[in-house]
Amino acid sequence: AFPLDRSTMCRYAEHIGACLGAIVEAMRKDALANAFCLSTDATGAAIQPQPLPDGSKQPCRKGHFFVTLADRDHVFFDFQPKHNSLAVWTMFKGFCGYIQADAHVIYNALYRGTPPEGAEETEEEANKRGPPPKEVGCYSHCRRKLWEAAVCRHPEGVEGLRRINDIFAAVAKLPDSPH
Repeated sequence: AFPLDRSTMCRYAEHIGACLGAIVEAMRKDALANAFCLSTDATGAAIQPQPLPDGSKQPCRKGHFFVTLADRDHVFFDFQPKHNSLAVWTMFKGFCGYIQADAHVIYNALYRGTPPEGAEETEEEANKRGPPPKEVGCYSHCRRKLWEAAVCRHPEGVEGLRRINDIFAAVAKLPDSPH
């Protein structure tokens, strides 16, 4: 082993990232053009900003990491500074298949096929736009609310939870099931 300067390590990481970035963008283009279904979810994260020029610190801001699975062929991780319709529209622009996501309002413009406020789209792009993606709900997200109701012994929560658990059990028995 020998010591390696930090700047050298950073330069190598930058070069590797540039090479792999081209591959990831090709995978993304392929997924948006050919995938049957994209499954996505976002997780919020505190982002620590750079200190101000006078050395004082700023409060953390919230960003979101989106994970997207394309037909179990590709997995993408996207950081978005905002958790809004424009971020989702930008990530999935041009995709016409199915999108499985939670029922968050940020996906509504995408499912309607109408660009959200702030989306930049040329007239040619708007004319080429295919049908909007089709919404696929997520039983795991639905199950959370039923769980909360079942814990309180609400009859609909208990019954809904039982039915979703039955669906999960049936899917687990299928060949090539991810469970």
